[in-house]
Amino acid sequence: MSRRGVTPTGAYSEDYAASRATAKATKRHRRDEALFRSLTSAIPFGANIADIGAGGGTLAATLREHGWSVDAWDGCPLPAFGVAKWDLTQPHPDRTRWYRWGLFIEVGEHVPELHQQQLAKHISQIVTEGLVISYATPGQPGRGHVSCKTPEEVLALFAPHGWRMNEGATNMARHVAGGGWQKKLLVLNRKGAYEFGTLGHTTLGKVCPLAQARHNHPGRHTG
Repeated sequence: MSRRGVTPTGAYSEDYAASRATAKATKRHRRDEALFRSLTSAIPFGANIADIGAGGGTLAATLREHGWSVDAWDGCPLPAFGVAKWDLTQPHPDRTRWYRWGLFIEVGEHVPELHQQQLAKHISQIVTEGLVISYATPGQPGRGHVSCKTPEEVLALFAPHGWRMNEGATNMARHVAGGGWQKKLLVLNRKGAYEFGTLGHTTLGKVCPLAQARHNHPGRHTG
């Protein structure tokens, strides 16, 4: 299995990451747009978010534009795109930092199996309430896919750190995202944390305006 353009810990090489980021900045992928619509159904409006394995930072940028506070992290930093360095095989570089929610989208499959338990631990150390996760599934083609997992395997990896699947939020997120996300996207909550449901309610009763609009008028809002 080719590892060309991928470092031993799963990050893209600097040249390859920069070329991907430039392409996405020119024309944001439909995948990011579909994910954004999905995330507004699951994450409390205004919550601070860690986008872990952010690549070129396009999804983080879209969330910021619509009112979320997002820090983007990747094993290959791209400062020009607002993405800082975090090697997931190591603890977060700022031990005092924490986030209510984390995104870990199509990243884990690039990290060798040797480091999977480490990354689950390190992510869980900085994210307190919710995670939106997807891994490439077994047999899914892609550059540097060395640790593909089923959703059940992903849940088993994170469960020892207090995470459980929010079934209602997962089903809604998959439905809104559509396509290949319908079988692998997971919304996890920490045991004991408030479950936000399908409209992104916070404990203060805030709701994402885009999610509320789509709920009131299905089909009329595309993000």
